[in-house]
Amino acid sequence: MDWSSLGGVAEIRAYQQSDRGAVRSFRCETPGQNFTRDAQRVIRRAPDEIASESDVEVWIAVAEVRDAGVVGVVVYLAQAIGVELNQETRPFIAALGVRQEFRRRGIGTLLKTAAMLDMADRGIDGPTVSLVNRRNIPMLTLNQSRFEANVEPDPDDPSDLVVTAAIEPVD
Repeated sequence: MDWSSLGGVAEIRAYQQSDRGAVRSFRCETPGQNFTRDAQRVIRRAPDEIASESDVEVWIAVAEVRDAGVVGVVVYLAQAIGVELNQETRPFIAALGVRQEFRRRGIGTLLKTAAMLDMADRGIDGPTVSLVNRRNIPMLTLNQSRFEANVEPDPDDPSDLVVTAAIEPVD
């Protein structure tokens, strides 16, 4: 996929090995919002997951502002459904984070779109699933307004919601 810049704010592109340090030190945690710490933890571990040849994929947003570096990250994979051999998979967003000073500029929307389109292009079909903390109102709003997502309680964790969004692959 070729992504043009986001109105002079950021370039959205696939993770490269040279991004390892920036992703490992990426900070999206918001003081007082403990659920942002979980996303930050997953994002920081992503380079190690990639190095271990797992199915984890990463896209990043690099600011076009001088010396700002990586301002957003999405981590995603094909998640197995069930426990049988040759089991079916579904697109799953493991974490998405944007640095606090770069939020509300469309970076999160573009990162999620990039991940969903990349999965569809690689044949990981079906609606994309993510878990979103009930208190993460900006992410819930993004999913419902931009992706017309279905939101249901997570039966395994009452603090999370299961968000399901569909996107059509681009030929």
